[in-house]
Amino acid sequence: MTDSATSRGDDAGTGAAEDTAPGPATVDPEPMEDQAFQLRAAPPIRALAIASAAAIAGAVVIALSGHPATTAVGAVVLAFGVLLAGAALLLTARLRSTVTLTADGIAVARGRNRARLDWGDIERVEQHDHRLVALAREGKRDLVIVVPARRGATYAALVESLRVRLDASRGYGTSTG
Repeated sequence: MTDSATSRGDDAGTGAAEDTAPGPATVDPEPMEDQAFQLRAAPPIRALAIASAAAIAGAVVIALSGHPATTAVGAVVLAFGVLLAGAALLLTARLRSTVTLTADGIAVARGRNRARLDWGDIERVEQHDHRLVALAREGKRDLVIVVPARRGATYAALVESLRVRLDASRGYGTSTG
């Protein structure tokens, strides 16, 4: 009888400890607000400088030309400059990602592509070159966040918020120290 009482006491103690441990729903009495992070590539200054130089050179050649062949060369150089500027701006716009952290999970929007993963479905987050990868548990797709080459305050705030929210979803607490 002493053994079963001791056994019940241990089980009850363990059960009480498990019951009082903070769970994902009780870590923070106030739910965290949604956060959105805009990750943008650096402006394509070099490409825009080359494009503007080509456009100006093409325009000058067209203006000063007296021969149709020279005018055609100027038009080609001008068109190259305009197309290069357009391509640089388009690619920069496409490299923009919006990462939204909610109480339920993480969502990433990049152009027309959208992906979402619940906090409980994230196994771990790894950094590879210019990507943060949220590795999903079995049966779910990994979530990839493209990170610009220049990592500034927005990137640091995103990483810190990911850490805090993942810790909170696992019941580790909300201390940031």
